[in-house]
Amino acid sequence: MANEGRLPLMSQQGLRLVLEGLVVVVSVLTAFFLDGWRDDREFQQETELELVNVTRELERNRELIVAEISSLQRVIAASAALREVLADNQNKPIVMVPDTLAWLASVWSPSLDASGGAVDALIASGRLAQLDDPELRLGLAGLKDLIDDALEDELAARQIGLTQLVPLIRDVTDFHRFTAISISFLEGGAGGSTTQEIADERAVPTFGEVAYPTTNAVRNTLSLRLTWFDVASNEQVRLLAYLDDLVRMMNLQIE
Repeated sequence: MANEGRLPLMSQQGLRLVLEGLVVVVSVLTAFFLDGWRDDREFQQETELELVNVTRELERNRELIVAEISSLQRVIAASAALREVLADNQNKPIVMVPDTLAWLASVWSPSLDASGGAVDALIASGRLAQLDDPELRLGLAGLKDLIDDALEDELAARQIGLTQLVPLIRDVTDFHRFTAISISFLEGGAGGSTTQEIADERAVPTFGEVAYPTTNAVRNTLSLRLTWFDVASNEQVRLLAYLDDLVRMMNLQIE
């Protein structure tokens, strides 16, 4: 009879221990689940924030490139016009031309200053792989190379102007006039605006005419600089279309 009394008691104790063990297991599993859920949610929120930042950066770069193309087209038009004037007066050693025309064609040289910080951060964080669209992943990964290629063409044109064209004209052309134009042209820009955006909003100031040499070397160097600016402008147009596609795909990804 004594043994019969102990069995239910032992069974109850064993059941209580089992239940307590189950509670502990369930609590631990629940904690793990909640931690994982919180981590996943934080990761998702951080990813969404990064995507928003990337989209804003792409849109801002698009604005910069639109202004850049406008600046390049202004330089290209001035260079072509000056080259025509020099060709028409090549029988003369020197010709008088508008200082604005000479400045744009000889020394003014915009350069793209696009930002890639948000895209770089997305890649470095490993979240680029979370994007659903493989075309978007490849597009973002290759953006920096495209920007560098476009900038390289501009820098080549600038280098030709500084190292080849300027030495050919500096003894004839008044560079003090160019300095005055540069200061007047760029001063007073809105805060946060780039050089290209400032330039895109205003006319080039003029102070009259300057002398300009018409030698073959000057005309050929001017043509070479113009060629590189043409290439740069075409690269920028392609880059603009590329950015438009990326912005469209990013908006779809965020939705």
